[in-house]
Amino acid sequence: MYEIQCPCVKCCNTTLGTRETVRTHLKVYGIIKSYTFWYHHGEVLGEPESQCEDGDDNEVENCENEDEIREILRDFYPNHYGHTLDVDCDDSLEEEPNVEAKKFYSLLGDFEKPLYQEELLPDEADLPNTYYGAKKVIRNLGLSYERIDACRNDCMLYWKEDNLLDSCKVCGESRWKVDKRNGEAKNIKAEPHNVRLGLASDGFQPFRNAKTSYSIWPVVLIPYNLPPWLCMKQEKIIMSMLIPGPDSPGDAIDTYLQPLIEELKELWNIGIETFDASTKQNFKLHASLLWTINDFLAYGNLSRWSTKGKLACPCCNKDTSSIRLANCKKESFMAHRRYLPRNHKWRNDKKSFDGTEEKSLPSKKRSGIEILHQVQDLEGLQLTKEPKKRIKISHDSRKDNWNKKSIFFELPY
Repeated sequence: MYEIQCPCVKCCNTTLGTRETVRTHLKVYGIIKSYTFWYHHGEVLGEPESQCEDGDDNEVENCENEDEIREILRDFYPNHYGHTLDVDCDDSLEEEPNVEAKKFYSLLGDFEKPLYQEELLPDEADLPNTYYGAKKVIRNLGLSYERIDACRNDCMLYWKEDNLLDSCKVCGESRWKVDKRNGEAKNIKAEPHNVRLGLASDGFQPFRNAKTSYSIWPVVLIPYNLPPWLCMKQEKIIMSMLIPGPDSPGDAIDTYLQPLIEELKELWNIGIETFDASTKQNFKLHASLLWTINDFLAYGNLSRWSTKGKLACPCCNKDTSSIRLANCKKESFMAHRRYLPRNHKWRNDKKSFDGTEEKSLPSKKRSGIEILHQVQDLEGLQLTKEPKKRIKISHDSRKDNWNKKSIFFELPY
């Protein structure tokens, strides 16, 4: 039976109940008087409000602009915005907002201030009058970014303790610099606040009509704590990093994922202090990565199981059944009938298939422990484009298609 959050004075939107239960609670206890924006029940910022629907065009436009600004603040501070309701909870449990929450409330206060009264920019205008001041506002909005240099052969990042190096530790290539003349483990399930994430990535050519090759790999995170109809909307997706370059990073994408994996480990092990405005309490927010979402080729780069050759199927693993076609250098993958029930009539049907009966069993499903055993001798392997330093993995001798132990194995869960 479908349940919704109960907005009565007793439950304070913290308890789920059936529609009949919620109706009874509202009759007995009454609704929270300050609950005017029904974000717990599907209302979305940006919907027209009653006072804007009957106004003139200027008033409607102003309301839309305000809703858009509030939507931006909600995106950058999802744990604070939209919960500033004075619910009737125990005042003795209230806490002082943490540093990040105070930044948010400061921005919200700035938003409420009028930009100007009569003229566009009077002398008393409360706007930053320096470039540095404007950058501080942008940084507080979460619109800043960090630029990290990388070896041109994708060997390493000039990051953390390697930030000041002048050459690559793996291939010895000199660090590229701008030519100024040219200008170029806990119980995470127990806390409902904790965030579950999915990761997706793929490359594209941004200059479709240009002759110069270029590749950009956005790496995005999808928060699954939101309702299903919201979590896949464009404005809810988190752009965690961009990997630009003249070529695709390919198998060396792990080099560029290091800062993200480091942050994910910190979010799991340490967490980040967050302020819940609905209960007026600080709490430690943790996050975990559930899975990755990719097409088949990008899956090979991220999982480190090569999706090429005779063992291309990552699910079948070493039990992949394939034959090499005689007229071309391509692999054809066979034995699909082995996944049918043992007594299925198609297993014995020779005419409709390849002239043979199928007696083999389905491929074995590998456990996480078995996968770890398969890649344990590939840990620490450095992938690079530098020919002299490149290590070629013999899949035939290994009897598998692993190129490297994926950086995702560094996540403790």
